Amino acid sequence: MWLIGHPNDDIPGQLLPSQRQALQLFSYYHTDKTIHESAGFVAAKVSAFWNRARIPTKQRYHVIARIEKLFKTYCKLEKSKG
Repeated sequence: MWLIGHPNDDIPGQLLPSQRQALQLFSYYHTDKTIHESAGFVAAKVSAFWNRARIPTKQRYHVIARIEKLFKTYCKLEKSKG
């Protein structure tokens, strides 16, 4: 995929996930699920990393909205890549 690389089914490493890694995970789940369902799976995976680091997080629906917004931004970038 343009700009983010290949879809991944997991977030590698021990560091906090980047936006690119979140989009890679999102694109993996988005092949057969809706945008909202895929964002929910990504929010659960990303929240697990933040909880292990004991960093306070926003509520789940705010995280899902942020991931959906990130995906929409990526779609806009993809349209204008030419």
